[in-house]
Amino acid sequence: VKNLSSAFHWISKSAAADDQNGKFNLAICLLKGFGCNKDEKAAFHLFKDCASSGYFLAFHFVGHMYRFGTYVPKNVEMALQNYKEGSELSDGQCSDSIGTMYGCGELSEPDQRAAFRWYTLASKQGNPTGYFHLGLMYYNGCHPFVKDLVVAKTYFLKGAECGDLESQTHLALMELDKPTATVQGMLDAIESLKWTASKGDQYAMYKLGVIYQFGMYGVVIDPENCIRLYIQSIEKEIGNIAATWSAQNLAAIFRDGECGIEIDYKAAFKYNALVAATGDANALMIQFDHYYNAKGIKRNVELAIYSLHKAISSGSEYGVRTLSTLKLDVRKKLNAGDNCESLKKIARLLWKKKLN
Repeated sequence: VKNLSSAFHWISKSAAADDQNGKFNLAICLLKGFGCNKDEKAAFHLFKDCASSGYFLAFHFVGHMYRFGTYVPKNVEMALQNYKEGSELSDGQCSDSIGTMYGCGELSEPDQRAAFRWYTLASKQGNPTGYFHLGLMYYNGCHPFVKDLVVAKTYFLKGAECGDLESQTHLALMELDKPTATVQGMLDAIESLKWTASKGDQYAMYKLGVIYQFGMYGVVIDPENCIRLYIQSIEKEIGNIAATWSAQNLAAIFRDGECGIEIDYKAAFKYNALVAATGDANALMIQFDHYYNAKGIKRNVELAIYSLHKAISSGSEYGVRTLSTLKLDVRKKLNAGDNCESLKKIARLLWKKKLN
């Protein structure tokens, strides 16, 4: 029987005996809260200690914590430095992460050629995700690489052969999207998606949720399975793009009463808030509406207008128009002699961008 508390006890003893494996595993427990309370500070220092002793797997975790600002302030230069040290010790995870940093433009402008080189190194170092990312570059046609599904499939197959779930998920999606796909081929592909989702692939959870939501590929619309899969995707890892898209779709389902689900503004607000936290302009505008019109949450004009200003900062033209309309409406009321405190508070908030 799985017993995380007992595992944590014995791992702690191993770490106390200055065993590097014990220290590394203790750091993971503290970072994730496995059998203990989360302690990111202690986890970070343990990872640093392991890395300074040459324990190559620790560099990836130190790099990740710097990259995403976990306990320490976000610092992409320090993240890159640690990833590179891990890569030099043949850690393919570190090489793959460097590829993603270059490909997504986390260091400066996106550099797909540099990303390609690092993903290639990752795959040579035995990291299956390297194959997946190489396939993804050709699958999406990331400039300067031309979209080439044949080459993409070749890399996905290599990744799948090495046990990469995302590669297998994308092989299934390629089968579903084939113009010549047969009914049996689509059924097999959907079963493959179910398998990778059951094994923890977040993107497969999201894509299956979409299939059940809209009744695609001959599958009957199934609200229960749709919602279950979206929630599983969100709970797997908050902040992952699949989780964000899952939350976005769930918010729409509860907000608009899709799939035969009753409108539930409280649930809609909860899931939209996850998307808004990423800085998504549309989600911030929806959050403004929730707060301003008390949809699923107690009315809070201050947070509503704060969300509106953030949406505008994120490039929302609708937000600009909304702000202009609100200002015009407030001016009219003030000029008409309406001097109630609530209106004056709204006025103060509309003409500034930051909360006190």
